Amino acid sequence: MYNPTALSTDRKRFRIARDEEFTRAYNEALSLMIRRGVAHPRRSAIRFTIYNTQPRYHVSFERAYVVVCRLLRLPVKPVPQTLRGQMWLEIADRVAMLVDDRQVSIAAALEFVLANCRASRFFVSEQYADSRIDAMRRHQASHLRKPFTRHSNH
Repeated sequence: MYNPTALSTDRKRFRIARDEEFTRAYNEALSLMIRRGVAHPRRSAIRFTIYNTQPRYHVSFERAYVVVCRLLRLPVKPVPQTLRGQMWLEIADRVAMLVDDRQVSIAAALEFVLANCRASRFFVSEQYADSRIDAMRRHQASHLRKPFTRHSNH
């Protein structure tokens, strides 16, 4: 049964997990860019992280099943217009390959892909990644500005 509240909660949970995975990979890339003396290390680290990291697919099985089944029923695969569309098509292609090669159900193939396969890239824009990094920096800076208070044992 369709539950819009559960759907938005799932999306938020998966978005948070994706953003945390992105941030970890970005921080490693940024350190590397700085050590190597790369011009514009932040921008380079964002691009490197988006295009060279192979993250998990941060989507629910239920949503993926609906989208993948819809894509697999189409006689001709659409050309994705969005990054999210590219991600769904990548998942659907992997599922179709498993269904064809191993003769397993769509559900079993999808479960395998979501649990064991990595995405070809982070399916986020450079602008979104930049905004997440800014938000992370603001959050860290606000924690650094909090005054340190020492409790007395007297």
